[in-house]
Amino acid sequence: MVAGLQIVLRHGPTILAALSVFVIGASLGLIFGPSGFGARAPDNVVAKGEAPAKRASVPAPYWPPAYRAAAKPQPAPSLEPTAAEPAPLPAPTLLVAAAPSSVRALPAPRPALPRTTPVNLPPASAMPGYGERPPWLAYALPAPANHGRPVVAIVLDDLGLDRRRSQRSAELPGPLTLSYMSYAPDLREQAEHGRRRGHELMLHLPMEPEGPFNYPGPNALMTGLSAEENLRRLYWSLDRFEGFVGVNNHMGSRFTASRKAMTLVLAELNRRGLLFVDSRTGGRSVGTAVARDWNVPHAGRDLFLDDVDRPEIIRQRLSDVEATAYRQGHAIAIGHPREHTLDALEPWLRGLAAKGLVLVPVSAIVRARVAGE
Repeated sequence: MVAGLQIVLRHGPTILAALSVFVIGASLGLIFGPSGFGARAPDNVVAKGEAPAKRASVPAPYWPPAYRAAAKPQPAPSLEPTAAEPAPLPAPTLLVAAAPSSVRALPAPRPALPRTTPVNLPPASAMPGYGERPPWLAYALPAPANHGRPVVAIVLDDLGLDRRRSQRSAELPGPLTLSYMSYAPDLREQAEHGRRRGHELMLHLPMEPEGPFNYPGPNALMTGLSAEENLRRLYWSLDRFEGFVGVNNHMGSRFTASRKAMTLVLAELNRRGLLFVDSRTGGRSVGTAVARDWNVPHAGRDLFLDDVDRPEIIRQRLSDVEATAYRQGHAIAIGHPREHTLDALEPWLRGLAAKGLVLVPVSAIVRARVAGE
C-alpha cells in the first residue's frame, strides 16, 4: 500500500493530465458526435418542418438527327433501381446522299401531249408557202419519172458549218436532199443557195446522243430538260429558215429512244405539216413508230455512206445503196460534207442512170410511202 502511494505521488501530474484529456474528449464527442446537435443529418432524414431537398435533374438522352424523326424524346430515367430493361433504340433512318451538282435530275414524267396547237404560235396555215398543201408537199421538189425503176435518195446533212464543203455539196448533180444544221451561221443564205442549185431542203435537228463525250451542239433537244425548254429549243430551230420539207435528227441515239421525248417533236411536226426522216443513229429509235402514231409523213435511213471516213469504205457503201434499191425498190442513204464522201459521190451520181437507178429527193420516197399506206 505504501508502495502504491509512493507511485501515485511520484506520477500524479502525468496521470492527472491524462484524465483531463479523456474528460475533454468525451465531452466533445457528446456535443459533436453522430447524435449531437452539431451532427450532419443523413440524406434520407429531413428536419421537421423543412421541404425535401430537390434531386439533381438528369438531362434527356441525346437523339442524333437520324433518329429524331423516328423516335419521340424519352423522359429522364429514374434514379431508383429497376429490373426492367431499357427500351432499345429505334432503327436509324436511311440517309440518302444528295446527287452531285453536275448530275441533273430528270423531270417528273409528263402526260403525252394532246393533239392540239401549242399556245403562242401562229397556226400552220399562216406559214409561208402553205397554201392548200402542207409544207412538206409545198416545198417538195418534183421527182423525175422513174418508170418502175428503183429510186435512190441521198441526204447530205451537217451542212452549213463548213462553208466551203457545204457549197461544194450544193454543186453536186441533183436532186439531192440537203439538210442544214439548225445552228449553222448564215443559215438562210446557205439554204437558199442550195435551193437555187436544184436541191431539196431539210432541217438537221440536234438531239441528245448516248455517252457524255458526244456534244450535239447548242440548243440540242435533251431528255433531261423540261418539256417547256425542249419546245423552246425546237421552236428556235424550226424558225431558223423557211422552205424545208422536214427534219432529220443529228445524233440523238438517246433522245430518239424515248417515246415521251419523240412525242413532243412529232406532235409539233404534225402541227406544222412537216415530214420526218429518222437518221437511225441508235438501234432503239422509236422515231418512225411515233411518227406513225401522229400521222407524220416519215421514212427511215437505210445506210450511212461515211460512218467510216475512208475512200474504199465509202465506195463499198455506195454499192450497198445500189443493192438495197434493187432489192426493195428504193434506198435512202445519209452522208456528210467530207472530202472523201464528195469525191466518191460526184462520179457515182453521174453514173446512176446507166445502172437503171433514178435519183429523187427524199420527199418522193416519203410520198410513195404515204400513198401505199
